[in-house]
Amino acid sequence: MMRNRRNFFICLIFIYLGLLISLKDLLTPLISGDMDGYARANWSYYKYINKELLTLNQVGGSWLPFHPNVLGFSILLTKNPQLGPRLITLILNVFSIPLIFIYTKRIFPRELKKELIAITAAIIYLIHPLRLMIATQPLSESISVFFFLLILVLSSAEKIKPLYIILLINTACAIRFEFWLMIPLIWLIFFFHQPNKIILILESILCFTFPAYWMVLNYLHLGNIFGFFIDKYRNAHIGLSEVAYYNLFLAAKGWLNVLLDQIGITGLFASLYSVRNFSLEKFPISKYLIFILLPYYFLALLIFQVYFGSMEWLPPRYLFPVLIGLIPFISYGFLKMIEALRVYVSRKLIFWILLFSVTLFCLGDIAGVVNNVKNWKQTSIDEESQVLSLIDYYRTTNLDSKEIIYVTEGDWIWPMFIYLTQRHDIERISPDEYNVRKIPQFTYIVLHKSSENDQKCKGKIEFENEQFMVCNF
Repeated sequence: MMRNRRNFFICLIFIYLGLLISLKDLLTPLISGDMDGYARANWSYYKYINKELLTLNQVGGSWLPFHPNVLGFSILLTKNPQLGPRLITLILNVFSIPLIFIYTKRIFPRELKKELIAITAAIIYLIHPLRLMIATQPLSESISVFFFLLILVLSSAEKIKPLYIILLINTACAIRFEFWLMIPLIWLIFFFHQPNKIILILESILCFTFPAYWMVLNYLHLGNIFGFFIDKYRNAHIGLSEVAYYNLFLAAKGWLNVLLDQIGITGLFASLYSVRNFSLEKFPISKYLIFILLPYYFLALLIFQVYFGSMEWLPPRYLFPVLIGLIPFISYGFLKMIEALRVYVSRKLIFWILLFSVTLFCLGDIAGVVNNVKNWKQTSIDEESQVLSLIDYYRTTNLDSKEIIYVTEGDWIWPMFIYLTQRHDIERISPDEYNVRKIPQFTYIVLHKSSENDQKCKGKIEFENEQFMVCNF
């Protein structure tokens, strides 16, 4: 009882620290961030105003339905379409910290210092730059990590509860497609726990309930059960410049570089060192081998997605399943390295050389991570500056028109403009559509530079590194 109470207070402390660290960020207007976050927030607002929060997307496709529903319910509770999605994202992001503490304790059941290993793992995740960067952005990663860890916590229990895991894996499969690829691991865990073959087969089939439902929708509405994959594959090949497809070496090199930016050489060495010291005499290898191989399984999946041309870029946030899988072993490896170094305390020269080497590695890793964060922020600032000029014009002209048509060829700037202005009634049309469409009188339009000679246009805006004309009909 005393141990459970101590664990409860440890979890509360991590929740408090997580909220404290990100509270200032939450109360600051979101004016820079990943475009996907703006798009998801806008989609959730559409579902809220259309009263579709209790419905799933009925047409299939590459955007799964559960995440915008969760964000939509946050708007229903807060009545604030800008704060609500960020608040629920932060809550789920922060509650994942005690979950990694619990999960780490469970995968080292016979380790004498398992609580210290778990606390260290939770601290690593608490202060990790990637978690901090997305803590208040309404991206699907925070909610998916929460469910990912919840599934791992239940799966690593000494006595699992299959029905809970089945419910959670199907819910998670409605958030991100990565969870579809986690189902084989769940089958293995059920295999080690379920002696009854008939029940095992039934549980395995139930794990695939939502993916089967989604594939049926794709067949009914798109004519192909893999319509969602075809859509993703087509989008991946839009930007071919940053990724070398069909080359396994380059695909692996690309993702390993991104991973090293997040955990550094020291973290990678510690995780590998932990596997070296993972005593097979202490642990039931049949089940816990799954947790050892978990991060490498998801890393291999990312590499093969690039290799087969189904992923268009290498965003660090896609590494969360890998990162979550590695952190417990990074923590374990660090502590084992410290224990190993104690052997050399009497040999001072060797000890100080080793300590100096580790410190150099750590400093290099920290510098690399900080540089990665700075680059990400600079990219966000550049995108933000591109749209703020248009927003400033919109806010300073006090337009009476109910309809503003914004004409541009860019797709990803538009969600930010909608989110920051909260003008969900604004319509966007393409330059080609503008040329053939009858525009209502007194409608303000931001036109592409091709309309510079139009006599009704009365000013220029620098936007997306191009000049745009402001026109009044």
